[in-house]
Amino acid sequence: AYLNGEIVEAIRFPFRFKGELVLDFGRKLTGKTYVQADGDLDFTYGSDWEQLRHIQAMEGERTTIYWVHETYECACPWGRVIATQNHPSPIEAGISVFRLLCFSSEVETVIHDCWLDFSAPHLPLTGEFRCNDEELEKIWQMGVYTTLLSTQDNCHALVPVPAPGSGYVIWDGPRRDREVWGGDLRPASLTWLSAYEDPEPVANSLYMLWQGRHVGCSDSGMVPGSGSSHQTFFEWTFWFLVNSWEYYEWTGDRQFLKCLCGTAGLDLTLEWVKNKLNENGLVLATNSWMYTLKLEGELCALAMVQVAGLEALAKLFRVGGKNDLAEEALELAKQTRRVIPQRFFDKKFGAYRMRPEGAQNISRYPLDANSWAILYGIGDSEMIEGCSQFLDSDGIKEHAGLRCFWPLFDKSDGDWFVADQTSWFHNETIWPYPNGYASWAKFHLGEIDRGLDILRAFNRAHIAAGHATLWEAMMPDGQTPIRTHGNLASLCHAWGGTAGFLLPRYILGIAPEGIAFESVRINPNLGSLGFASGTIPTPKGTIQVEVEKKGADLKGKAVLPKGVQIQSCPEEIEIISPSLKKTTGVLTSVIND
Repeated sequence: AYLNGEIVEAIRFPFRFKGELVLDFGRKLTGKTYVQADGDLDFTYGSDWEQLRHIQAMEGERTTIYWVHETYECACPWGRVIATQNHPSPIEAGISVFRLLCFSSEVETVIHDCWLDFSAPHLPLTGEFRCNDEELEKIWQMGVYTTLLSTQDNCHALVPVPAPGSGYVIWDGPRRDREVWGGDLRPASLTWLSAYEDPEPVANSLYMLWQGRHVGCSDSGMVPGSGSSHQTFFEWTFWFLVNSWEYYEWTGDRQFLKCLCGTAGLDLTLEWVKNKLNENGLVLATNSWMYTLKLEGELCALAMVQVAGLEALAKLFRVGGKNDLAEEALELAKQTRRVIPQRFFDKKFGAYRMRPEGAQNISRYPLDANSWAILYGIGDSEMIEGCSQFLDSDGIKEHAGLRCFWPLFDKSDGDWFVADQTSWFHNETIWPYPNGYASWAKFHLGEIDRGLDILRAFNRAHIAAGHATLWEAMMPDGQTPIRTHGNLASLCHAWGGTAGFLLPRYILGIAPEGIAFESVRINPNLGSLGFASGTIPTPKGTIQVEVEKKGADLKGKAVLPKGVQIQSCPEEIEIISPSLKKTTGVLTSVIND
């Protein structure tokens, strides 16, 4: 604690003070916060000292400057607590999100008690990642913790809508926007499933999106981009399909599959896609996650996700016993694969454009679409190599990661360049969301060290600032936008926590090969690391992998639960399993039932 700027080593309640008392909870927390005091208290809170002091300095401008009133409609980091004799009072009606909580009083008063009821799920952490690089261990922990703090009871959402079961869903962020977003959810879901045994928050989040689908209207079959406010966002609709397949593949949740394949189900979604296709076979964008730009029409990123979504839809139809619809969805995906290089690939530059040639005065090259082209194999090998080189180009490299596109937008882009006051938000910032996919793309290509470099770059800034969570966006030097633009943004955003999934998937090499981990691939790749170990939860139990370098060779072991078969595994990895059936790998131990 800090009393009028001086450290108080050990604070005990009741505590008498006058002036300013700052309570430091050690790291960012979420929860309903209570205080019991003899007198009224003014409060402010923040994720770090810079944010706290910025909010305090705003004073009368707090509700009019830089979106603050809209941003904190559900979580306002300032206010007054009216004392209630002999009873604690909440500092605000819903949950709060902070590390630092500041109380101030112009007269001497006594605080009898103050506490926070932690509102994220109280679950044991099953997943684990260890290696000989302490920074990477922190990055994994930060990805998981960011996802945990973003997992909240949806009754506290910006638009409160009860979710099934426990009510927990995975928001984009616990302060902003407090909403299940389809695209944000995809990487957050994979991190959650890689770390926690209970998949319910992922299922609930997908349900929130699915229950908002359009039925009996011109957009019948469309899944909204957001779970409570039901905003239209076609890119996020396709990510919902990808996310749904990955959730089913991981868990084997037949009830979820039945829900998707039932009346007014995915068959309507396929019809919606067909009705939205233009003469080139593409769904036209009406917006983008880069929300300060007016992105409309044929958009490369949306086309890439259209392929991913249709292929996921085909897989869902197939396991749901609808083979005719599966073939139809797959054929549409193949058609889209053929069209994308023709419409968007710039052979001279060697990467995918944001829009078709001639659609803008200056072609822009997006980080997300070129990463997705690698991940989904869109284009020939020469094109994929060009995309990979783009991810290494100096034009997008910054201290804190990779820019979202190159070159920058300017007024020559006309309506696309929305406004001078927001141009910094798309031109000057680094976003963990597309950087996570860029890292993923490099891992996918087997370029482990380059993938780790990208992962380190956009996570390192948060660690250096003492944050336990990833931000929505940051400046190129790794600072938050608070100092330069007065923008509070979101300092805990689940879409950035990709490391919680990527490190066990690619360094330890653990990947499902059958539904609900009926079989598994274990193909570790340490890159320049010397050692790594970890666990992930599965429906059949925990999978544990340890691997280290012995000269030029890898040595290690994999411990599998009963019922999990090995589909592929290097001969150097010892397999310890109660299941005898295997394809490759050396089975040296059998666990008795």
